[in-house]
Amino acid sequence: MKWVFLNPEDKRFRAGWRILFQTMMAFVLVIILSLVIPTELVGSTYVMAAAVLISIAVATWLLDKRDVRSYGLNLNQHWFIECMKGFLAGFLAISGIVGVLALTGSIQFEGFGWERALPNGFLIPFFGYLGLMLVVGFYEEVWMRGYLLYNIKQGFTFPNFDERKALISGIGITSVIFGLLHAGNPGASFISTFNIMLAGVMLSLPVYFKRSLAIPVGLHASWNFCMGGIYGMPVSGTFFRESIIQTDLTGASWWTGAEFGPEAGVVGLLAMAALSGWMVMSLREKSS
Repeated sequence: MKWVFLNPEDKRFRAGWRILFQTMMAFVLVIILSLVIPTELVGSTYVMAAAVLISIAVATWLLDKRDVRSYGLNLNQHWFIECMKGFLAGFLAISGIVGVLALTGSIQFEGFGWERALPNGFLIPFFGYLGLMLVVGFYEEVWMRGYLLYNIKQGFTFPNFDERKALISGIGITSVIFGLLHAGNPGASFISTFNIMLAGVMLSLPVYFKRSLAIPVGLHASWNFCMGGIYGMPVSGTFFRESIIQTDLTGASWWTGAEFGPEAGVVGLLAMAALSGWMVMSLREKSS
């Protein structure tokens, strides 16, 4: 009976129980932290990030009994350089989206963020948004492409189902979860949810080729920050008022993504395809 819970080979809880424990602990921590910390001061995103990261740290130490570096968090100089590459790639991809939208007459320039009358000025909200997007990029990647993906891959590794197939299965499952977590966002649709699932696959490519979260963390943070903080477009249905450049998406919704943002439009898919091609070519060469 105990082997229902424990793996007989390493005497650890099976992957499914570890994931369930981490998920339940994160849920409980969200409730506790929301009661202790005033959400109007720190924001619910920080509460969620803290709950997820604490639950992963505890589950890793208590149940997984491994180092967090096994999830692709080898935080050395090389890791941070790769992370910055991902951040630059995100900036170039979003800039490319804006360029294509401008060429097709699908975006309208409306001024600059500092021209608005802001009670807290321009710089404080702007850098606050940058910090928020760095937190989101980090905790979502550590959760989705780190803890969950690694444990699902381990749980699917059988004698007749090798590690590569298990990893691909994990990428598929976590990408579906990633998309569904955004399904409740403002302006979400079937298309936006499907596209976010594809974004999950894209962000998993560095994990597939290099077993590293460096590029996904940088790319995820940059994608969100540049889209919302620099160019003023909706990010998965959310809008940041104090962006550097104030814009309005005026083209067809199937092309621009409308109120959900480019992630729900064809232009976003083109950017993801370009990023995926770059990662496949560069990372496959390095891993060969």
